[in-house]
Amino acid sequence: MTLAVAMFLGRFWMILPLLGIAGSLAAKKKIAESAGTFPVDGPVFVFLLVSVILIVGALTFFPRSRSDRSSSTS
Repeated sequence: MTLAVAMFLGRFWMILPLLGIAGSLAAKKKIAESAGTFPVDGPVFVFLLVSVILIVGALTFFPRSRSDRSSSTS
């Protein structure tokens, strides 16, 4: 097997299962909204989404505090 074929297979081997999952989800029947359905078209959803993105982004961007760094080196 040549290197190009191996690289192609290594990169795209997950496409078929993912397409199968997408097809399965697309074939599901839609159900009616109920009292437990969380609306995704209002300001509460936008606020929660932006908040989570900012918090995760801040946690990955800012370094650990000095007390964490000094205690991790033994």
